[in-house]
Amino acid sequence: MLVADGCVAVKYYPDSRPVYCEEEAVQRILTFAEATKTALHIHHVSSGVGARLIREAQRKGIDVTGETCPQYLLFSDEVYQAQGLPSTYLVIAPPLRKAGDQEKLWKALSAGDLSMVATITAPTLWRRNRLGSIILPRFRRVRWCGDPLAFVIH
Repeated sequence: MLVADGCVAVKYYPDSRPVYCEEEAVQRILTFAEATKTALHIHHVSSGVGARLIREAQRKGIDVTGETCPQYLLFSDEVYQAQGLPSTYLVIAPPLRKAGDQEKLWKALSAGDLSMVATITAPTLWRRNRLGSIILPRFRRVRWCGDPLAFVIH
């Protein structure tokens, strides 16, 4: 629907992958893990609601761990409002969330609800990632310069 409406600029990217999608996915896999008594690890938790669902499941006795990434701790979806190159560097999946989600992720790490910070760096050539339609199926990967975990540690 976004593409059909011409909403393909970077600023619309978070709308193409809203938080309720993460909530639904996390809740669904937690339900399966509980039913099958299977240990579970959820990676790339980007929202406070995802962290909350993991915490609630842990308290119910479900064997689940979770992880977030440096980009979700350091940046908010406000970067997508910038024009040009800087905003396109952080078009990732799941997208960056609201600043309030950052705070909730930090708290979840401090409380042990999320057990680690990890990342996948997948550098790509810039010519393959030109400005333009962002919401179409091929999304960009984060291009880190140096070790992203160093930013979290400082």
